[in-house]
Amino acid sequence: MPESCLDSLYFSFPGIFMSSAIVELCAVTIEERFGNGPLAVVRALSKGPLPLPLIVKQLVPNIKLSKIKRSLATLVHFDYVSFTCDGARTVYKLNTATILNCLKVPRVCSNVFGSYGPSADALFREFVMFGKQPYSRAVREASKGAVDEVANIQSIFHSFVDTHLLYRCPAVAYDAYDCPYFEENYERYTIPALLFEDELEERQEKAPDADILWSIDWTRVDRILRDYFVAEAVVLCNIVDPVCEATALAFIKLRQARAEVGALTSWPTATIDIVRATKDNNPGLEKHAVERALRTLHEDSQGIIRRTGESMGGLYVLDYKKAITLMIFKLLQQKGFLEEEQIEKLVMMPKKDTRQLTYALVDAGFVNIRHISKTNDFAPATTYCLFHVNMFSVVSSMLNTTAKSIHNIIVRRLHEEKRYASLLDQKLKLDEVLRKIAESENLSDEEKAQQEEDVRDTYMNNEDRAFLEKYEGAVKKASLTEVLQADTFMMFEQYLTFATLRC
Repeated sequence: MPESCLDSLYFSFPGIFMSSAIVELCAVTIEERFGNGPLAVVRALSKGPLPLPLIVKQLVPNIKLSKIKRSLATLVHFDYVSFTCDGARTVYKLNTATILNCLKVPRVCSNVFGSYGPSADALFREFVMFGKQPYSRAVREASKGAVDEVANIQSIFHSFVDTHLLYRCPAVAYDAYDCPYFEENYERYTIPALLFEDELEERQEKAPDADILWSIDWTRVDRILRDYFVAEAVVLCNIVDPVCEATALAFIKLRQARAEVGALTSWPTATIDIVRATKDNNPGLEKHAVERALRTLHEDSQGIIRRTGESMGGLYVLDYKKAITLMIFKLLQQKGFLEEEQIEKLVMMPKKDTRQLTYALVDAGFVNIRHISKTNDFAPATTYCLFHVNMFSVVSSMLNTTAKSIHNIIVRRLHEEKRYASLLDQKLKLDEVLRKIAESENLSDEEKAQQEEDVRDTYMNNEDRAFLEKYEGAVKKASLTEVLQADTFMMFEQYLTFATLRC
């Protein structure tokens, strides 16, 4: 699915995607990364596309023109703002979906670390932190402090391009009214055969690939995260056989690069292909064990992995929508319409409590009622009330609630950073001094230990250390909560994509 299709969702359904919660989440995300200048530009563009003169009119005199231009250039560099030529003027538009990609960074970094190792994680973070950049710069910066050699990091870069995690940005074809137009026909996933110099920074020379920029392909990231949720949904089915788990993971990974983000299901895959993929990762498994695992998954995965044909030894598909739905609202999605007595039996609660909670959910808009009458007059004695979940309404509401939660976490973190700014500054200075002492070759180990102790006492007393430990613990806890909330947000977003997007 093209990124533009995802971004158009946020403007096609303003009541859901461009709610105040989403706008505020985008704003605070930009504030945390870039500060007040880009934040002001984002708030101006959140009302709709604008040319530069109208942006300036809203922000001047509070912000200088030069700062507005720098902020706009920064946002364009990271694709948080796009531009088009409208006659003789350039119009800028906020890319909400691209800003919300920042929420995906912790989870995808964890996936990259697990799949490729720490050097790959460092390389990926270079693109997250600095946006578009040349191949040579990204590899050089990622190699600083890395255990791997430059050649290994180059190999990782090639793997990222081969798996479409990175793509080559188009070059400027020509300018019209100071608005650049980019080339359309070019190789997105081909690395030019250019000389790589690992000493360019010291020699202050221009890299041979300085004009060839690379960026993260967030469509590929969406596929990685979608498959992460599918794997989690399979776990929810309580299938404890390790062979089934290995087979499911191999099948999910096999279809990752071939199934579009908006696809409800994968294309049918032959049993022999799944067996081959599973044995590549688990050489000790026999063919009959994998085939038995596929039959088990078909029967027990609640439709996430199902058999659709008998040709070529059997054809299997992954049902992405069913997996996401299972993760969101398992019980009521499976049961559909339920009477009050059925709900009581399923949740095993007293009738009074069940009725109270059910109607509370109705009032909140999470549960809908359908009245079925035996007669035309809908008399109470002959009318049944069937309760069901309007998934689109529920997920839309929970998406906004989750956005507010993430927004509050980021705002709280920014508040704590300002509150302890002087203490954090002391900590940075202390770490720098300790690093220089540790790197000193003129001191013995005893002298280093003594100097480190003296420096710690000079820069920070016991009370400051206690405050710092408390702050770091709170930040760590908030960050973990933010990652879990971001997972939930992406899961809701994926479901709404299935429900509304037909690109």
